[in-house]
Amino acid sequence: MDTLRDMAKRLGATITVLRETSCEDDRTAVEVLVRKVPDDQQFLDLRVAVLGNVDSGKSTLVGVLAHGELDNGNGRARLNLFRHRHEVQSGRTSSISQEIIGFDSDGELNNYLENETPEDICENSTKIIQFIDVPGHQKYLKTTIYGLMGHSPHFAMLVMSANRGIVGTTKEQLGFALCLQVPLFVVVTKIDCCRPAALEKNLSSMERLLKSPGSNKVPTRIESSDDVANAISQMSSNRVVPVFKVSSKTGAGMPLLQKFLNALPPTASDVELEN
Repeated sequence: MDTLRDMAKRLGATITVLRETSCEDDRTAVEVLVRKVPDDQQFLDLRVAVLGNVDSGKSTLVGVLAHGELDNGNGRARLNLFRHRHEVQSGRTSSISQEIIGFDSDGELNNYLENETPEDICENSTKIIQFIDVPGHQKYLKTTIYGLMGHSPHFAMLVMSANRGIVGTTKEQLGFALCLQVPLFVVVTKIDCCRPAALEKNLSSMERLLKSPGSNKVPTRIESSDDVANAISQMSSNRVVPVFKVSSKTGAGMPLLQKFLNALPPTASDVELEN
């Protein structure tokens, strides 16, 4: 490991341990992430579109990630993302809001909990994740499409409520990501207020939808750090869809999601490939 760190330092790169596995004869196998920021950039930049039906917990999830404070169960975490008074009153996003989080060279999360401004986050990070939170209500469908087409995201995060499952515009928003060929992953929220049987039923419904001929994806449930590393290694195929289970109120599942976001490989969007 010391040799790897010395090599990375000489190349201007950093390494982060993704997982360790004990082997026979007291040996250990280690998988590391090597990250090198291009010389003409200060940090790596990824755009992630946040999709999902209204009331699925999209804005709350982004608020928890960006500000480092768990939700109180009444939507406090999402207030930082709302731009209009009617959004605060209804609790529903009607416009496109953006937030960023960063990761330093050691893979530690940088957000507004320890940084006052976006500039501070960028200054202390080697990788930036920009979340593009789009509306989930049918009434604002045009705004949702504009958010996807105009911002050219590298990845899409499809959010589904554990206690409601596939409802409203969930299928439509999944269809947008598939049509635009944007690699996606699924985050199931509100697992703290859902019975295990209902959670399993809704997870199975989402997996059937992803496996259907229209999607032709391979859903993979993320339960451990090993699952994160395996999912990252298979993301380039654009067929594997990691599925996370989290709670914005208790924080369950958040460490695995953060580890995944840190290791998420940089990719080029269709617009950037055309340029």
